[in-house]
Amino acid sequence: MKLRILLAVAATLAGTQVGNASPVYYDYTGTVTSTTGTYSGIAVGSTVTGVYTIDYANATATYSLGTVGTPGWRSQQQSGADYGTAPSSTYVFSSTESVGGTKIYSTGSAGAWHDFSRIGTSAAPIFYFSAEEQQQTSQGNGHDSQFSLGSPNGNVPVYDSSGTPILAAGATGAGEFYNFANGAVTGQVNFTITSLSLGSTPPSGVPLPAAAWLMLGSAGGLEFFGRKRKESPTAT
Repeated sequence: MKLRILLAVAATLAGTQVGNASPVYYDYTGTVTSTTGTYSGIAVGSTVTGVYTIDYANATATYSLGTVGTPGWRSQQQSGADYGTAPSSTYVFSSTESVGGTKIYSTGSAGAWHDFSRIGTSAAPIFYFSAEEQQQTSQGNGHDSQFSLGSPNGNVPVYDSSGTPILAAGATGAGEFYNFANGAVTGQVNFTITSLSLGSTPPSGVPLPAAAWLMLGSAGGLEFFGRKRKESPTAT
């Protein structure tokens, strides 16, 4: 399973935020650990693939902090009526996720009400890298995805000086995506990230509606994705 991460890092932020000058893609491998709601038809142990996109050039100086690649930096973008601005699809972080080769999640267009994406890190000596995006078409209605890298003792570097996320030996990775309506989660998938490597292909395609997975699961149509293994839920 692969999840690619397009990483375009050149930015104008508070401080001197710079990074890679062109997009960088990463393939990622992950394993589903738990599902809920409309995604409950997906078996634990299934393969997750997709694309993460990080573009530091889209960060807004007002909401960002520090220099990309240095401990404690933050790169953030937000727009929409919730923030008193027009919605904008210029994300710092966006993603797609697929299970069994079928795309089931994609960041999509900017939410009219709320549009938010960010990269956050922790200061030394604890190394931590996290990314999140969320769009709401109206208040309390939308979707969200995120991933994080860290280590048990926080002593393994999980990003380099250009802001590139690294799943190094001794580090751990986790991801999740979910949909919500009227402020309540309607379906969620949690997974571990087991490998992260350089790729070359941008995201494409349209995700299958989340409800379809519930129907497929009840009909037994997901058996080919793999039988359930030991469930190790990841908290949100």
